[in-house]
Amino acid sequence: MSSPEMVMVSSYDYRLVALSILISLLASYAALEIAGRVSSARGMVRALWLGCGAVAMGVGIWSMHYVGMLALRLPIPVRYDWPTVLVSLLAAVLASAIMFFVVSRRKMGFILAIVGSVFMGSGIAGMHYIGMAAMRLQAVCHYSKPIVAASIAMAILIPLVALSMGFHISGETATGGRRKALSALVMGLAIPATHYTGMAAASFTGSASVQDNLSHAWSVSTLGIVAIVGVTILLLGFTVITALLDRRFSDEVQQSQSLLALLLESAPESIYGIDTHGSCTFCNQAFLQMTGYQSFADLRGRNVHDVIHHTRPEGTPYPVSECHIYEAFRLGKGTHVDDEVLWRKDGSSFPAEYWSRPLRRNGEIIGSVVTFVDVTERKRAEEVLRDAMDAAEAANNAKSAFLMIMSHELRTPMNGIFGMTELVLDSELTAEQREYLGMVQTSAGSLLSMINDILDFAQIEGGTLKLESMPFGLRESLGETIKALDVQAQQKSLELQWKVRPDVPETVVGDLSRVRQILKILIGNAIKFTKEGGVSITVDKDSHEDEDSCLHFMVKDTGIGIAEDMQKKIFEPFSQADGSVTRNYGGTGMGLSICSKLATAMGGKIWVESEPGTGSTFHFTLRLPSQRWTCSASSDC
Repeated sequence: MSSPEMVMVSSYDYRLVALSILISLLASYAALEIAGRVSSARGMVRALWLGCGAVAMGVGIWSMHYVGMLALRLPIPVRYDWPTVLVSLLAAVLASAIMFFVVSRRKMGFILAIVGSVFMGSGIAGMHYIGMAAMRLQAVCHYSKPIVAASIAMAILIPLVALSMGFHISGETATGGRRKALSALVMGLAIPATHYTGMAAASFTGSASVQDNLSHAWSVSTLGIVAIVGVTILLLGFTVITALLDRRFSDEVQQSQSLLALLLESAPESIYGIDTHGSCTFCNQAFLQMTGYQSFADLRGRNVHDVIHHTRPEGTPYPVSECHIYEAFRLGKGTHVDDEVLWRKDGSSFPAEYWSRPLRRNGEIIGSVVTFVDVTERKRAEEVLRDAMDAAEAANNAKSAFLMIMSHELRTPMNGIFGMTELVLDSELTAEQREYLGMVQTSAGSLLSMINDILDFAQIEGGTLKLESMPFGLRESLGETIKALDVQAQQKSLELQWKVRPDVPETVVGDLSRVRQILKILIGNAIKFTKEGGVSITVDKDSHEDEDSCLHFMVKDTGIGIAEDMQKKIFEPFSQADGSVTRNYGGTGMGLSICSKLATAMGGKIWVESEPGTGSTFHFTLRLPSQRWTCSASSDC
């Protein structure tokens, strides 16, 4: 027990002093981590981090303060009034909250830093001297005013440095580094320096007359010190680990967002987003370049329809109520349009193709994302192609008209030559003269046949071919056609057979001359390309529906056959199986093309089955309804 009115000699337990400094360092590092989380968070998350950080940092500073006070050794017992202790803890939490609030600002000016450091320093000084007032002992505490003033000045100056460090560190994304460690070291040493300066301002004089209220006073044992330190370290450690994990996840999210932003900016198509009011929420660089704007700031919050989609291609106003882009969030479906124009900042327009898709969040439509491309080059190419097609069609029509005129003009004198030759052949002639005139008649017939083919081809190509629809006897007409060709077959000693199935109607409706033309070409070719054997013609019913009758014709020969790779080519104009056919057998290569087009015009089709050396079978179908039925020749069999 010390003598009354004597200044007590005090000392420090340096183990507890070192522990208080360690707690301060840990609290400082935790404060820097939490400052980064507060700065990066928004809304409720930011408020949650600010509150939790204030509690953790306040407990850390308060724990450092009380461990430092417990390090003080006096010759008399010391107790602590716990309500006053809680008030000091509240002051520490308040000071920490002020620090986090200031450092989490986007900008921290000089005035904000001064005001924040004054309030934070007042909180720290209040925590210290309120904590000193919680001491219950039989002694009188005296304070050195100069040292107290110095401690308060340090309490304000040190937060100013801490705020500056915390503000600059809070924007960093790295979880470690020398800069953060150095800042934590400076703050961790500066805070205990303020505390121990304040402790140095106090001196105690023993007095038996001091009777403090001990109803709420507790003495702190070694176990209590361990509990305070343990809880503080656990709280700060948990806070640091949580902040590190949150930073890691935030970094991953930020990297994903950066990657998405990079993809958006790298896309060659123009992309922008609008909310349900049509206001711009984002756009990429391609959008800015295509529309002539400098930055997204020029468009943020503006109605995009009024900016780039306000006028139709013909110059009339485009009401927003008719805009297809808005259908994405009005109707909840995507839209695609390729015949409208968009407008640049300078007032010029360009043809565009755009796609609009609804944006959903938790199932609710919050707007739409729009992608568009400039199709000026495509429209120009389409126009050039259209002009070329028109020119080609005009040239084809001119060619067909020329062929028709020339074929008609050639046919008249050829008929004269053919007729006069027949008249001369009926007169008295020598054998040699008759032979020569026979050659003339044959050549004239071949030339007239060629002219007729050219005329027919020109009519088909020019779209002037007209089909008749008259009833005729199928069997009778087929017999007459084959009889006219029988002479050619007999000259080559070929057998010419034909057969019509019983279920084929006797009288059908169609263009008899065109049916005969197809048969003459196919049978004539079969006779021409067959050296021995024969030619057979078969007519069958291909299908029987309620109102239509589709007949199937087959012309089979035992001739030279056709290679598989040429079986489609032979139906093209001026095409034959190979060059030797023209040299050996003659012909223009138009006959099968005419057959194909005539069959198609009469609602049918034509094809061939053949093997080289074994012969060929030409099939064609024609829609020839019986006389009691009606039929549309335009529909396919």
